[in-house]
Amino acid sequence: MAHSGPIWIAADQGRITQVISNLITNSCKSSPPFISISVQIGRQGDQVVIDVEDEGFGISPEDLAEIYAPFFRSDRKVIRNEVGTGLGLAISKTLVELHGGEIKASSTVGVGTRMQVILPGASDAPTGQRTGSAPVD
Repeated sequence: MAHSGPIWIAADQGRITQVISNLITNSCKSSPPFISISVQIGRQGDQVVIDVEDEGFGISPEDLAEIYAPFFRSDRKVIRNEVGTGLGLAISKTLVELHGGEIKASSTVGVGTRMQVILPGASDAPTGQRTGSAPVD
């Protein structure tokens, strides 16, 4: 995902910040202390890709199929003890889709999880009044 210069998206800055914050918070909750969590932002063609990847506990294939369901909480003890309502990923998925994007998850138990947000990129920086577009570099 190499890029040079700013990457623009036409988005509600607060809502996209909420999505990214939720993904990072989930990575923190589902990882043991002192484990690496990386956030990368880049461009693939005309899309902007935001990756949040951890080296945490991972998500089972059964749970992976359910993570976007409202109020879903894993039954795994290591994760079940974390505070949360089970709404974060459901809300994040809705917000990303309202922006014309998609959210994907891949995970291996004991290895970690990668969450990927794909949004349509804006061709140029906004001109005139602030329109909600923001550089993401």
